[in-house]
Amino acid sequence: MDDVMKIVHNRTSMFEFRYSTVQEYYDAVRRERAEKNMTLQIFHDDFYPMEQVYKDSFWTGYFTTRPNSKLAFRELSRLTEMANNLYALDYFRKDQVIEKVYKQDTRQSAILSEQVSLLQHHDTITGTSYQTVADDYLNNVHNEITSNANFLGQKLSQLGLRQGVFLSGLNNCTHTVNGRQGCFINMSNPEETDGTLYYAIYNPNIKNVSLINFQRETPHLSISVWSVMQKDFLPVYAEAFCFKSPELKSLNECDIYINHTLEALTLTILRIAKNPKLDISIKAKKAAWISNQALNLTVQEKILNTSRWNMTVSQNGSESLKRLDFDLRRYETFVRTDADVPDNKSSGHYIFKTTYPESEPCNHTIQSYLTYHGHLRSMFVIKYLTQDIQNNTFVRIMLQNVGSENLDEIEYDIFLERIATQAADITANWHYDSIDPRDVFYTDANGLELMRREVDYYKVRAQSTTSQRASSNYYPINSAIMVEDEMSGERLIVMNDRAAGASAYKNGTIEIMINRQVANGSDELGNDERLYEYEIVYSQPDEPYFTPEYRVPQVNPRF
Repeated sequence: MDDVMKIVHNRTSMFEFRYSTVQEYYDAVRRERAEKNMTLQIFHDDFYPMEQVYKDSFWTGYFTTRPNSKLAFRELSRLTEMANNLYALDYFRKDQVIEKVYKQDTRQSAILSEQVSLLQHHDTITGTSYQTVADDYLNNVHNEITSNANFLGQKLSQLGLRQGVFLSGLNNCTHTVNGRQGCFINMSNPEETDGTLYYAIYNPNIKNVSLINFQRETPHLSISVWSVMQKDFLPVYAEAFCFKSPELKSLNECDIYINHTLEALTLTILRIAKNPKLDISIKAKKAAWISNQALNLTVQEKILNTSRWNMTVSQNGSESLKRLDFDLRRYETFVRTDADVPDNKSSGHYIFKTTYPESEPCNHTIQSYLTYHGHLRSMFVIKYLTQDIQNNTFVRIMLQNVGSENLDEIEYDIFLERIATQAADITANWHYDSIDPRDVFYTDANGLELMRREVDYYKVRAQSTTSQRASSNYYPINSAIMVEDEMSGERLIVMNDRAAGASAYKNGTIEIMINRQVANGSDELGNDERLYEYEIVYSQPDEPYFTPEYRVPQVNPRF
């Protein structure tokens, strides 16, 4: 730095360089303002969206780029927070602190926290790294989760002993980067299990959780929960919702819901045994409605062989019917064709750029749907038929029926396998016809507050003539996006399970981008590779291998 200052001083007297503290710098700015009677402008926005380097190239694509990696990073962050809280509480629960154990806990917390910190590198968290680098980070995430599993299992085993249960050989229930199943064990395979499993479930939250959920391949199960007071496993009510697994095509997939409250900061122990004489499944019905104590959802007629799921929503006790539509759509990504035009750059890792101003429905139609009415949950399971019959697309729409909270929430579980054979940006879309947001919507700002967004505000602020209406209205969301009718006060809020880009520039419609694929071209901002996530399969902890390039991995977002 001294050499640079010397060179500049020797060439011009226009600048004066000196070392200073932050306080000295601000004092100098205040003196100059007072001497020149300057009034500084106040900027109220957060610099989004950003159009930089090339015209019509908006840096809004990286909000969603590599969505499965973004989910993996978030899950490691959750695991780290949970483990750190568990280790800290374990320290305070003990009458006598063992120095060796304390150091092990501290070291394990530091290792996890360090890995989470490394994932905050700008090219990592945005998904704009080269593929080999992205694979390396994901491999590190997998290894950290695997190595922490044994240590975490020991802690949970100790908590189990305090309740009077001996637990050994606990495995962490996690899934691969592109898989939707967590800890899916085939209980019919004698090489994996003798038919009885024990689950140690720790709730790291400061609030109780009203339901337990996991997946099995059969509904023929006896489920009981350990009672600390009675020192025995007591039967508990459970329901299974079964359908053909989109991943494990030779098996059924059963979502198990157990009517037991997970107490805050407490371990719950379940015993699950295979029982051919007991069937806890809820049978599918030919019904066009589901409901709970708060909401009624009714499917509209003539939805088969269309791409849009239409249903009416009404609150119990109200005759007012409101329409809530859902569909999956795609933007065709822009690929540069004229190299002589300097600003004519392609869509890429950083840039979300469309060929046409509007999105179009994905290449699938609704083939059928199943309806389940349970005591704990009710749901629609919607199956789509794609142009490639080998691909699977389904959407589950669910209501919770127990507890006093979350009854007015509608859950969406989306599974898309090999979602596109062509380059496209895929969005999930919700349209609520009773809300007129008047070209205003809200996105969360790093999970801290909601920021007010005005449709096409960038064009006004930057006096832009851009034709990229979608990308110039996209914003990052960490947890939620909202539209609101200022007259009625009614709101539609969509909460996401991972960081993504989203918008509501179409009045009354919320869209969240769930996957990006750019086959050709580059936005010429540092990464010239084609964009799509490989499917990673771990044969050994340190040896990932990849599926052939023609296979686009599955995406399973939840809202």
